[in-house]
Amino acid sequence: MKIKNQALVLILILLSACQVFLGPDPDTSDTGVLYSLWKDFNDIHAYIQIRMDRNPRYESWDDVFEHYNTRLEKNEIDLFSASTRMLGELEDPHVSLYATSGYLYSLGNSFYTYRNNYSFASEKNEFIEMTRNLLTDRGTMTEDNMLLYGSFISDPHIGYLFISQFVDRFNPTDSFNWVETVDESIDFFRENTSVVIIDIRYNTGGLIPALEYIAARFAAVKSDYIMASTKNGPGPDDFSSPLTFRITPAVISYTKPVVVLTNKVSMSASEWFTLAMRNQPHAIHLGLSTAGAFSIRTTRPMINGWYYSISAHKVTDMEGLCYEGFGVRPQVEITGAPEPQWAVHPGNQLKAVLEWINENKL
Repeated sequence: MKIKNQALVLILILLSACQVFLGPDPDTSDTGVLYSLWKDFNDIHAYIQIRMDRNPRYESWDDVFEHYNTRLEKNEIDLFSASTRMLGELEDPHVSLYATSGYLYSLGNSFYTYRNNYSFASEKNEFIEMTRNLLTDRGTMTEDNMLLYGSFISDPHIGYLFISQFVDRFNPTDSFNWVETVDESIDFFRENTSVVIIDIRYNTGGLIPALEYIAARFAAVKSDYIMASTKNGPGPDDFSSPLTFRITPAVISYTKPVVVLTNKVSMSASEWFTLAMRNQPHAIHLGLSTAGAFSIRTTRPMINGWYYSISAHKVTDMEGLCYEGFGVRPQVEITGAPEPQWAVHPGNQLKAVLEWINENKL
């Protein structure tokens, strides 16, 4: 009996120790889960203040939580709706929510289309077909549909490269194979053109090694282009020391004039590519401002088993300028529209870029 009592005491001590080391069980009620999600973003999101400064509905991230928590407590909305609407107030394309039931929330791309009530995928496909009709022999589309290149029927000396993504989303592990096909276009451009347009409109991002591989093929000088710091504490200034990213020219590269063409659907890795090319002396940035979504996407678990993605890295150019929420403004804005406007016809914009190149004798 004495041994049993000692064993019971030992078990109780161990259980108490677990509470000391692991802490109390998390509050997994709906309001507890919502608060935990809110606090994670409050502590970890690298741009919470920048994003809230651009929100016309709420003064602070605290106010956002109070609003949706109150609606949740009153059973006006369920937990998934409260969570996704709360995150939606950040308008951050890198933020998503994945529920175990199969529900998925993502900001999406639909509001970036130039035509109302038109899907992003449909507009992108229409744009590609429109562009192919401008290229000699409809250009060359790689087998994976990641790259389209050629020269223009109207201007054979002007080369064109469209980069659909910086990752093959249907086969991500193959991304370091498809990206090497850009070398074929480099050979073509070096032999046949005096200037190249690199079109990254509708390019919503991808992998850093892929963008750096392509940028190196159009680089003339070695250049640092971005600094990235990880949010490592709850304070607004709690960041790690920055990691610097650099482009080194490939052995064979295109060093004649290069035009980088962007719009509001150029985001994430394509914005990194834009900054990398802007540091090259033979490149110029035309079109419209990029999306302003620079962070590396980080995925984390929630206390109820769901998952979310978050912008946990502060990214700046080499001067320390942050473009989150605003985007990188082109050195020359070209819309192809009769008057300045945010959403423009991509075909008209491309034709206007061709006119600008000829007028400026690039």
